[in-house]
Amino acid sequence: MLNEEPRLGHYFYFLIKEVREKAEKDVPQIVLTRHDDLFIQRLLEQEIPEIKKGTIIIRHVLRLPGVLSKVVVESKE
Repeated sequence: MLNEEPRLGHYFYFLIKEVREKAEKDVPQIVLTRHDDLFIQRLLEQEIPEIKKGTIIIRHVLRLPGVLSKVVVESKE
């Protein structure tokens, strides 16, 4: 979260990249990311009803985190 400061009422979205069962001192760790291409795909699946219903399918995501995102989609109708 470079240059981002959490404030009351603000939301941050992350993708759970990995869950490490046996990390340091036997305490599990959850690895979060916002830089993975899959992050954009999962975010769009949550926010766009047509993708959630399967009317639109995401075929490919290209991403430069913090700069640019391109999404290739296909309509099933």
